[in-house]
Amino acid sequence: MKKPLKYIALTIALAVFTAVACNDYGPQIEGLEKQLEELEKARKEVENSAEALAGLVAALQAEDELLSFSPLADGGEVTGFKVVFKDAGEIVIYNRTANISVGEDGGRYYWMSGGEWLTDAAGNRIEITPETPLPQFRVKNGKVEVSVDGGNSFKPLGSIDKCLITSISEDATQVVFTLQSGAVVIIPKQQALKLTINGDDKAIGAGETVTVTYNIEGAENATVTAICGDGWRVRVTPETASSGSISITAPTPIAEDKVIVFAADGKGRMVAVQLRLVADTSTNPDPPGPEVVLHPVVEAYNVTKEGGEVVALLVTNVDYTVTTDASWLVYTGTRAERTDNLVFTVLPNDDAPRAAVATITSGIYSTAIAFNQAGEAR
Repeated sequence: MKKPLKYIALTIALAVFTAVACNDYGPQIEGLEKQLEELEKARKEVENSAEALAGLVAALQAEDELLSFSPLADGGEVTGFKVVFKDAGEIVIYNRTANISVGEDGGRYYWMSGGEWLTDAAGNRIEITPETPLPQFRVKNGKVEVSVDGGNSFKPLGSIDKCLITSISEDATQVVFTLQSGAVVIIPKQQALKLTINGDDKAIGAGETVTVTYNIEGAENATVTAICGDGWRVRVTPETASSGSISITAPTPIAEDKVIVFAADGKGRMVAVQLRLVADTSTNPDPPGPEVVLHPVVEAYNVTKEGGEVVALLVTNVDYTVTTDASWLVYTGTRAERTDNLVFTVLPNDDAPRAAVATITSGIYSTAIAFNQAGEAR
């Protein structure tokens, strides 16, 4: 098993102390132990910085979005930053490094040390990609060393007195990290997805169409859809990647209902807005009246030549008038209501057989009763 360097160094120091018992090497051992602790702390710090740098570059290349970042302080001094990404999660970047940094060339990022590119055995620069292993670090001979070939070879890194991040600036959409090497890493901020409807603060009547507009913030290409109640019709017409119009047609008759518009950015974010349109029920047509009933029980009566009174039964639910098309058929009146008894008087007939019709009318509705009267044989 490979033992930590700190453990090996302390073992050697204790062996020397045992062999020369007459001398007091306690202060030297304590100093060596403190030095090794400082170097081990530096090694871990550099290791963490390299991992954080690789994570920062990976987030940039994956077009990840920054949710928040905050400084880390120790004794009033900013020692690093905590950065939280939407997909990559939390990354802690310490603000000092043992000459390890990142440089940019042609849109690609490479490892650097002491202002120079780190190279492999063939002299090729080490590009930072998800497939490239992270550099390895160790403490040896009182120095922090780095390996870029999987631990086969190491080279010194130098002192640890340089800031990893020299400046940070931000605006509403992005955070810009300027590294000690001069490279710039720009991370976009996640913006809230916002859907605004314009012109929906109005009433809509039965059968009417109202057109409103919409705007989207926080997404470059969002999809807008709408849902509505039965009888309503909604059509969404995009005009640009972030704006368009919505046409809403109300049913007849109209009733209060909901029209909801959705915007989705295709990355799991969605927002919904309910339109403020008010249904104007005063525009509804008058409701239809009851079905008209105007039905004679018997549609034709045969009367003797002597004539006389005929009571015709009429089933109805409306008011009506009665007319006849012959003077010998006289409407006398109504004796009762619902079912009505229509009373007719048929005058004697001393001539040939004859026929007449009584018409019952209520508004646009009418019905008829026929009367056939016998007469003198010819």
